Amino acid sequence: MLSNKTVPLWGGVLITVADTFTFLGLDKYGLRKLEAFFGLLITVMAISFGYEYIVVAPNQVKKDSWKSMLQRFFKVDYPKWHFSTLYCE
Repeated sequence: MLSNKTVPLWGGVLITVADTFTFLGLDKYGLRKLEAFFGLLITVMAISFGYEYIVVAPNQVKKDSWKSMLQRFFKVDYPKWHFSTLYCE
């Protein structure tokens, strides 16, 4: 689903088996090495997100729109119920 069908199901299973045994193998070298490995994975993920953010260059929020953004974030907007017909607008 996420690979746009470029990786077949059996390939995904093999990747999952390989990384599971990698984690188990690193565990025998100590918890610090396993934590370092996960730290490396998290760092790669953060760098990837940062790169994607720079490449996409989304529209930035203007200084004066912070107030309106916070108001919309905390605004509770319940639908208007019409009890006579029991439907919602």
